[in-house]
Amino acid sequence: LANACANSTENQVAARHADAIGVLVEMVREGTSHEVLECAVAAIRNICVNCRENQEELHRCGGIQPLLLLLQSETRPQLLEYTVGAIWKACTLCDANKVAIRAHGIKTIEALAADENLGSEIRRCCQALLQVVDAVPLGRAAGGLPAGGLPAPRGEPTGEGP
Repeated sequence: LANACANSTENQVAARHADAIGVLVEMVREGTSHEVLECAVAAIRNICVNCRENQEELHRCGGIQPLLLLLQSETRPQLLEYTVGAIWKACTLCDANKVAIRAHGIKTIEALAADENLGSEIRRCCQALLQVVDAVPLGRAAGGLPAGGLPAPRGEPTGEGP
């Protein structure tokens, strides 16, 4: 599903109509194996990229909180990267998700962005997420990157949002 929804608005819409977002959120809540979690979180990320309706559906399904619970430095790096990316892409066009992140995840995301033991991609995505939710003061960015000067993540389309 993650691959099918990458760069395909048609598949993103079809996934929403098939209630895939609710199913994926439930998979994340259940905390299945790391492999299944990685696939579910990557699918959530790709379903939400540049799609307001899917971001709002994720909010209606209560999907931000279970994703935030995966944000721990001891989470496997690939899953952590997918999770930060999913949260980032879930709030680019949905203010309700931004509010949920501000209320429940900002401190954790800030700590991950500053954790030099994590990979640069994870820290970069955390920084971009912080910028999207307006948590970074203008001109300040972790890792020495200029605020607003982050490139689009590899493999994701550019457009609205970072």
